[in-house]
Amino acid sequence: MIADKLTPKETIRAYCTYCLGMKQFNKEVVRNCQGDQAYTGPCSLFPYRLGKRISVKVFRAFCLQCMGGNRDLVRECETVTCSVHSYRMGKNPSLVGQVRGASLARKPLKVVVGGQFQRQFSIFPDSEGKGKTAGTRAVPGEGKGVL
Repeated sequence: MIADKLTPKETIRAYCTYCLGMKQFNKEVVRNCQGDQAYTGPCSLFPYRLGKRISVKVFRAFCLQCMGGNRDLVRECETVTCSVHSYRMGKNPSLVGQVRGASLARKPLKVVVGGQFQRQFSIFPDSEGKGKTAGTRAVPGEGKGVL
């Protein structure tokens, strides 16, 4: 595949170069692109053509537009020479299998709120089988402290 090593920004540059029939990327030609007025509808990559940060979900929308809105055709697309091909499912191929985001990080057992230690409760059942609600409460006897 051609786009296996391309970042999302490089992918847009490569597609714009192809779409405008250029041998090499030319910012002035891309700036004057009429992609927002295309007869098939505005190009979903048009707002990002000059380097604006892009979500890989935009590539999915682009591929859906290319395939007439048919999700199955996008999945089965065999046009591996298209620079957008590796992003067609709305996922960054460079990040496959990696865990991202703070939502998956462990939370501390104790936190300091207003100078007092607070204990966090789990939403999972305790040893007695009773569920506890998520949140914090003051821990008696532990006083004030700084982590």
